[in-house]
Parts: sequence; structure tokens; C-alpha cells
Amino acid sequence: MSSSHIDQVVEALRQRFGEKILEVTPPKPRDLVVRVGAEDLLAVVSYLRDVQGFDYFLSVTGVDYPPDRIEVVYHLSSIDAGDLLTLKVFLPRENSVIPSVTGLWKAANWQEREAYDLMGIVFSGHPDLRRIFLTDEVGVSGHPLRKDWVDITGHVIKRPEE
Repeated sequence: MSSSHIDQVVEALRQRFGEKILEVTPPKPRDLVVRVGAEDLLAVVSYLRDVQGFDYFLSVTGVDYPPDRIEVVYHLSSIDAGDLLTLKVFLPRENSVIPSVTGLWKAANWQEREAYDLMGIVFSGHPDLRRIFLTDEVGVSGHPLRKDWVDITGHVIKRPEE
């Protein structure tokens, strides 16, 4: 990704969305990082896909930042330009709800289910949001990638703070 193309994408996002673009992190080579609010996610990713050419969905995952927030991280790519974009959204820990992007990228389906299963992120509008790895039959409750998860023996899994 050339710096002139980075500048063009950032400028286009800021012109189109203004204050809704909460943060732009100076890019690593070929990788731009942008943060938006959950309420603006679908508008921003639709624009990135349809206008800016980020047509390939790579991944979605979650990161736990105790005590109060979860971060949802999307990785998108433009196949033709070879550009990468990381989109980040902070959610409140107790109400981790964000719109599903499965209507834009079918490839997000199972990855959103995984983030729901392991992190407790609820993707509103998802066509089949249910556990993908863990089930009630194996005795797992809660979301094991959260840093305060309690395992089936009642042991609290505490991971070091970052």
C-alpha cells in the first residue's frame, strides 16, 4: 500500500464519516488501522467494500480488556491493490453487541459464531448465532477466552493483565 493510497483512503473516510472515524493509527507497511463505533460499523464497512475496494473479508476476532471493554477486530483486504485494513470497535464488556457483517461477507458467518462462543460477543442480525465449538452437552458455560472465565470445576482462569 503506498502512502499516497493510504492518505486517499483516510481522507475519503474522514470526508464521508467525519467524527464517526474515532481514530486512525499510522499504518505499518500495507496495513491501515481505523477505529469506529459499533453504531457506524455497517455503514463504514459497506463504504470500504463498495467504494474503496476492500472486497475481501479475512477475519473477525475479539480481545478482552478487563475490567470494562471488549474489542472487536476486523481484517479486510483489497485483492486488486494488495492493501490491508484493520478495523477496530470497542464494546462495553457487559453489553457486547455489534451488528453482524454476514450480509456483506458470508465468510464472516462461522467467525462471528466463534467470537460469540468464545468471547460472548453478540452479533445482532446474524442468521444463526449459536455456539460453534462448545455446547451445553460438554458442560461448558460462559465464554472461555474472557479473562474472568470460570471453568467447569469452578476455578477462575485469571490471565495476566496486559
